[in-house]
Amino acid sequence: MAQAAFDYPNFDTLLLTSIGRLYLSAWDSDWIMEIDRERGGAIRRFRLEHEPMTIPDHQIEGMREILGNDIAGGLAWLQERIWFLTMQEGPQGEIWVNRRGEPLDDGTWPVDVFTADGEYRGRMQHGFFFPPGSTWRDPELFTIGAAEEDAPALVRLTFHPNP
Repeated sequence: MAQAAFDYPNFDTLLLTSIGRLYLSAWDSDWIMEIDRERGGAIRRFRLEHEPMTIPDHQIEGMREILGNDIAGGLAWLQERIWFLTMQEGPQGEIWVNRRGEPLDDGTWPVDVFTADGEYRGRMQHGFFFPPGSTWRDPELFTIGAAEEDAPALVRLTFHPNP
């Protein structure tokens, strides 16, 4: 069942930035490609730097206990083939990539940062996940986060250039 579900839907992740660049990646690829919007081909591609997070073992075992071996077996099959990936736009057309489905043990989310031309700049740790739909409006990033008692909240981050 997992293979049939995985073979048809495309787990591609698209990012169209405010400066008009189009980036494409997939849950089963270590590469991000910049796509020529007029011709449709890849202009450049660059490789992700860090190990991704796939479906955690504890989730598979939890499903095994609730739904049995068939569903857990399908999740185990997916665990070997996909990982989580979201892309967001950062300041100056940067590409911010989250490759985790849940936070680290300390509650932070690692975000890999690339320039608009695909050069790796490093990793940031944030206290919340940037969900798809986060919007960059220079110099601010707007996203959905959590306030007290996990109530949904609009989060606004303002970025200042390094001196």
